[in-house]
Amino acid sequence: MFTDYGFPLEEVSALGLLEPIEPLDLSDKKIGFLSTTQKILDLYNSIGMCNFTSVPIGFQSLKNLVSLVEAVTGWNTSLFELIKVGEKG
Repeated sequence: MFTDYGFPLEEVSALGLLEPIEPLDLSDKKIGFLSTTQKILDLYNSIGMCNFTSVPIGFQSLKNLVSLVEAVTGWNTSLFELIKVGEKG
């Protein structure tokens, strides 16, 4: 999934994930990558969103997700703040 440049790696670049990860890589880099992408999935669980519709699995972008949350809640929020919500979930 994140083994090459392009989608979905472009989508998670805002979270500092900039380089592809080899499937058999067991380095600290991969552990950090896994930790960060798990926070995205935790965010989806916190807001009741299906994991299969958005990054890293589907095509709903993280930027659009922020816009959707703002539209539904009226909050002025950021991706960073939403990731923090997922961490608390």
